[in-house]
Amino acid sequence: MTRRLVPLLFAALLVAAPMAMLPGVAAAGTPAADGHDASNTNETLAGFAAVTGVATAGDGGEYLVGAESVTGRNTTLVRRGPDGETRWRRTFGSNDTLSSGMAVASGPLPGAYVLERVVQGSPYDYETPPTLRLRRVAPDGETMWTKSLGNVTGYASAGDLLASPRGGVTVATGYLDREAERRGTRIRVVSPNGETTSDRRYDGGTPRSVSRTDDGGLVVAGEVSYGEGWVLRTDADGDVLVNASVGGPFDDRTVSGATATDDGGVLVGGSAETAFARSSVWAARLTAEGDVAWSRTFGESQRSYARAAVATDEGLLLLNDVDGEFRERGARLTHVTADGDYASRAVEGDTTVSATTAQRLRDDGTVALYGIRYLNRTSEATVRTAAVPTPENTAFRADAGVSTNATFLRGQNLELSGSATYGLYEVPGEYDDYDEPRRVRTLDAEDGEAVFETATLARGEYAIRNDAGLWLTVEDGEVTGLAGSADEAAFGLDEQSVRLVDRSSERRYSPPVEERVVRTYEGNTTVEFGVEARPANFTADVSLYRLRGGTVNASTTGEALSGDDGWGGTEAPTHVEIGDDADRNLTVDAGALDAGLYRVRVDGAETGEATDAGSTVLVVVREERLVSLTAADTSLTVPENGSATTNLTLAGVDNGIGALRFDANRSGGPAVGLRLDLTDAVEYGSARGSAGWSSDEATASTQSLEVRSAPNGSFVAATFTVEDSEYRDSGSGTNTADVGIAWVVDADGVPYSVPDDLAIEYEVAGDGEEEETDENGSERGGSASGSASA
Repeated sequence: MTRRLVPLLFAALLVAAPMAMLPGVAAAGTPAADGHDASNTNETLAGFAAVTGVATAGDGGEYLVGAESVTGRNTTLVRRGPDGETRWRRTFGSNDTLSSGMAVASGPLPGAYVLERVVQGSPYDYETPPTLRLRRVAPDGETMWTKSLGNVTGYASAGDLLASPRGGVTVATGYLDREAERRGTRIRVVSPNGETTSDRRYDGGTPRSVSRTDDGGLVVAGEVSYGEGWVLRTDADGDVLVNASVGGPFDDRTVSGATATDDGGVLVGGSAETAFARSSVWAARLTAEGDVAWSRTFGESQRSYARAAVATDEGLLLLNDVDGEFRERGARLTHVTADGDYASRAVEGDTTVSATTAQRLRDDGTVALYGIRYLNRTSEATVRTAAVPTPENTAFRADAGVSTNATFLRGQNLELSGSATYGLYEVPGEYDDYDEPRRVRTLDAEDGEAVFETATLARGEYAIRNDAGLWLTVEDGEVTGLAGSADEAAFGLDEQSVRLVDRSSERRYSPPVEERVVRTYEGNTTVEFGVEARPANFTADVSLYRLRGGTVNASTTGEALSGDDGWGGTEAPTHVEIGDDADRNLTVDAGALDAGLYRVRVDGAETGEATDAGSTVLVVVREERLVSLTAADTSLTVPENGSATTNLTLAGVDNGIGALRFDANRSGGPAVGLRLDLTDAVEYGSARGSAGWSSDEATASTQSLEVRSAPNGSFVAATFTVEDSEYRDSGSGTNTADVGIAWVVDADGVPYSVPDDLAIEYEVAGDGEEEETDENGSERGGSASGSASA
């Protein structure tokens, strides 16, 4: 399988840059009204492999810091004018160091400050710790002075800069004191002449961004550890107002930035894990006491990666990358206020951008988005502009009222009525590492009700307590009395899980590949997928996504589902009622769909992005458009403990390839393993493969849903290998493996029709021993899977 290795520097940029906030960026005025989602401009930044930081210059231009190439050893700083023209370019570093630009800031004085991470000698020299260096650059790009900020560990090497009102700079970096067993954030204020005028340490997390409050205090956002975000707010004297963490194990939060709220709290945002391998854009407001007033996700079916955030006059503008199962890459802007009003828009444009690294608000109400486009072992930086979405009041819709002793599902919005402020507490379970109930939400029902989201709460038990510290019993959202303990007042949160399965298999595997390919030109248009769910009885929300086409609209989805007995009708065209029948199937009419390769995804209608969703692939072939597959050798001789390989030639391709999948299988012995690999003729962004074997059978597959280019006509697309191994007694003899194309779609996402499988005979030369069994009499076997991406 073709694999493309990402150079060390480029990998570091992808990890470090996405978390960087924009220091020294003044908040723009009221954003322009939402027009449409498309980018206004899209350009390549010549001479940049990646932009890791950006700051607004005094004349409305910008300073960009980053790297010239993925293998470059030096920091590059570029000054651009208001119209995007390059004023000058400077490179900092030497032949015996590796310098990475981490952040840049510009304030009332002309010029800029740059924060660099410097490694002496080889980046693989782990005995010599890196250092942080602060550099002041004059308006013409010349260095005025540099200042060492000391050695750092991997934990403490993150940081950010913020221009000070008097012309200096605030430097936020991490620190780790192993002897004192302390770690957190170190904040230093450096004057224009390079003198440190203030140096304070705060226990907590590593900083990713720092911003200033209206009263001269600071807001720092970062992380305590992977999946556990962190925020700090100080007053003008540096004293702590808020120091709180959000998320944690099995409740992941990635914080990209934060801003102060008028009540002394903090508005924070980034991304939240809502289900297994699933994350959404997320924001929350913390009170002045550090309690969570509200927490909200802005659901998408793709995975969401927090990249950057910047304060606006209205709240916080979040930048997230999305990357779905079908490699539907893109950027999303979410503008959220402290009251929870929001607007979230996809940024249309160049989908070849691999990651967005930074953003900068512009005076005209637009935002500039800086990204990286990976180009076969190199990269180039890009910049797009888009309109800033205008937040709107979007109230929660309650799915149910809270009730003591009831169980609800994560993702449902729950309602509590009253005329006071209550605390929502998580009750410790048997395996939790805390002993007393802990407060996870402040529920403000002063106006008569409080509706809260549960997608950002963990599975478990919860209870409600009033300000007097008394536990409350609740029925259908109404407080009914007092309880003697949290356990007596508790209600549960469980998870909605869905699987699409092959009912003919005792092991409930995914539907067979051949049953997911529908040739409508042969007269067959209906396909059924077995549904297993917990709870079994629920309302499903079905979505379809076409490769190289995007999300299928609700009307067309409804037409495809209309033949199902549980269809929700024209008022709820994507909904299907799933009963607790053990043989319940989801029926899809492929005849309602255009030719294409689709992802069929089943969520809970009420649980949304918190559903552990079921999904599968559906291929709709509407016309016979045959490609052919041939093997260079149809008879292979496999040496003992060796392997034999043959090339697989694909022919008849007339409009390129957008995606393809090969499969192979054998039944019976000899107990060899099988392997399939794509060749270099198939240029892809990502691919995955799998293999499994036992005495009775073996399977192998390889596929890519992101083929970037492939020849037309005839070419060797894959290799097929039969493997004997010294680690298993395969036995000797002759057998046949079936090898074929499961599906292949063209560059526009339209499937070709595929031929029957090839029969490839193989002979294994060995000692003739039978495959061993374990002590229980079961046949031995194994499996493997892998993936590669670029």
